[in-house]
Amino acid sequence: MELTQLLRDPRTLLGAHDAGAHVDMLCDACYPSHVLGYWTREMGALGLEQAIWRMTGQPAEFFRMHDRGRVAPGYAADLVAFDPDRIAALPNERVWDFPADGDRLVSRNVGTDFVWVNGEPIRRDGEDVEGATPGVLVK
Repeated sequence: MELTQLLRDPRTLLGAHDAGAHVDMLCDACYPSHVLGYWTREMGALGLEQAIWRMTGQPAEFFRMHDRGRVAPGYAADLVAFDPDRIAALPNERVWDFPADGDRLVSRNVGTDFVWVNGEPIRRDGEDVEGATPGVLVK
């Protein structure tokens, strides 16, 4: 089965990460931007609405996160405003911002202009909002 077929298969749950276990070797936080820019816009493997559902609503349903994955009253207001014509993952960067000059990989993108977590802006006009930490641990 080729990768496009796998992406299109509704039984496939999209996502990729190692929960931060290998931050100096791996950073797959770019996968949403890559899915939207490469697989959706460039390759046409998924429609835009389908790609968004597959990365938000489908995992929320699968993991029974009853207040996430949709824009609806009573749901967490975790929202991303992006330009579908520009969104793209940039190459990973290595930064040395851990104690004792420890390093890690970070992922950035273009085309993501605004992000809200629990209704609070954490990204505005393409720049991170300094000091914004509205997220909560979801267990």
